[in-house]
Amino acid sequence: MEYTAKCHCGAVEGIFNADINSAVDCNCSICSAKGALQFRVPQKDFTLTKGKDALSIYKFNTKKASHYFCKYCGIHVFAEPRISTEHFSVNLRCVVDLDLDNLELIKFDGVNWEDSAKKLGIIK
Repeated sequence: MEYTAKCHCGAVEGIFNADINSAVDCNCSICSAKGALQFRVPQKDFTLTKGKDALSIYKFNTKKASHYFCKYCGIHVFAEPRISTEHFSVNLRCVVDLDLDNLELIKFDGVNWEDSAKKLGIIK
């Protein structure tokens, strides 16, 4: 199914195809602060259709992840996560007409990111 993700003011917009049935709920400092529910989409399947010039990037800690947000309204639409660099992590709260109540929430302990990633076999 094709989905549209966009910021609050509409300056940033992207489309992607996916079967969304779950979302990652991470408790790290940035995900908690922005209230993001994440869904990974292969970068090749995500197209930024509007607002490349409206994007700002925030990097912190390891500087490996890029968190993109609209420089006008401040809403975080997607990120390039360090956990899966060939994907974008789309903030499902920005997806138009997506019923979040029917999604399985997968908890990720981002407060203990390194240990959590090791348990999942993502890093050694």
